[in-house]
Amino acid sequence: MYELLLAAAAEPFIPADLSDRHFKVRLAEADVKMPVPPSGGKPGFDYVLTRDAIAACGETMVGQPLRIAPDFNDHYVYAADGSRALAPVYGTVTEQALVEEDGRWFWDVEGDWDALRDPAISEKLLATQDELGGSFELNSRTRVDGNVRYITKFTGRGMAILTQDAAAFRDRTELLAASGEVNTGS
Repeated sequence: MYELLLAAAAEPFIPADLSDRHFKVRLAEADVKMPVPPSGGKPGFDYVLTRDAIAACGETMVGQPLRIAPDFNDHYVYAADGSRALAPVYGTVTEQALVEEDGRWFWDVEGDWDALRDPAISEKLLATQDELGGSFELNSRTRVDGNVRYITKFTGRGMAILTQDAAAFRDRTELLAASGEVNTGS
């Protein structure tokens, strides 16, 4: 078995009073090859997140952080010296579901986010949400079959809202909904 670490352990984050600030993201399509390998994936292999893995392990994503980098292109932010740190936490995943539509299976997650943490990023997110999707952070186990690594078991470590072209699932991920008041009253 090969262990794939997609992100470091997430710090706990529970935002207060965010009932009007909600997100819903279609993270992935099950049982199809990812258009690009996940971050931390072994080069030369295709990756498939299995429906069985989502059904068995998807619940581990609940309670994990939602990260947003200012440019929506990574799970990390980079300093001028090239060092990197995980992007800031803006919210928490509160629900997940394996959803069937027209014979295809998708992994959807929902949660609450703090639109007031950085109003400029929040305004950009709300204005460009049709271009955004999500990406997951997992500790996973894979089964190898030829040049394909099937993710068969995982522990959710968090997620990030990214542009669709920066996400491993590209056109198979989308920000389904985002709401939040970003007027700070100033």
